[in-house]
Amino acid sequence: MDWREIMLAYSAVAVVLCGLWWKFATSNMKKKPGVKFGKFASLLKDRYVWVLLVLMLACMGSYDTLATWMPKFLETQEVDKVLATLLPLGFFLAGPVVGLISDRMRDKGL
Repeated sequence: MDWREIMLAYSAVAVVLCGLWWKFATSNMKKKPGVKFGKFASLLKDRYVWVLLVLMLACMGSYDTLATWMPKFLETQEVDKVLATLLPLGFFLAGPVVGLISDRMRDKGL
């Protein structure tokens, strides 16, 4: 697999997850009539929002770099191509698995 096929495979997984989320996710929040520009502008002035944005960009940049670069690097180290492609799936599976475990722990009061 070349890098384009890997990116297509990951994007297909993202589209499937998006569809499942759209179909099955529910919200307990009551509908509110849109976002007011004044509140949004004040949000952009908050320095903690910018700190969180920079941290999120750094995390996602590292995450995406490893998910796309690691398979190619492992192929140069003569690791099996299938294994090199499957290793980054741990990144994608870790979030939902840890989320499920933490939700169960919260429900049990741990």
